[in-house]
Amino acid sequence: MLRDASLEFPGFSREQNDEVRRWLATLADDGELSVFDHRSVQAKIDGIVAGLPPGVRVEPESGSTRIWIGSGLTIAGLLLLSGFAWRWRRNRRTGY
Repeated sequence: MLRDASLEFPGFSREQNDEVRRWLATLADDGELSVFDHRSVQAKIDGIVAGLPPGVRVEPESGSTRIWIGSGLTIAGLLLLSGFAWRWRRNRRTGY
């Protein structure tokens, strides 16, 4: 499943993406990824990124960007959850 997944990292060549995909598939053969597996995949990706030319590297978002993204996702999740709760409550009252 993971060997055929569409896994694309910005700035990575096809071979580098395939390398990460194969490594991930090998670690996930037992059906799950442990914390150590996650760290191993991240180390593989970091190693490839370190070898990329500076103009090709995708720099990580700043802390404030991550906070805004996290806040936005949290708000969207809460809105979705409240919508489901409202609908469930309404359907429970009307007997549907």
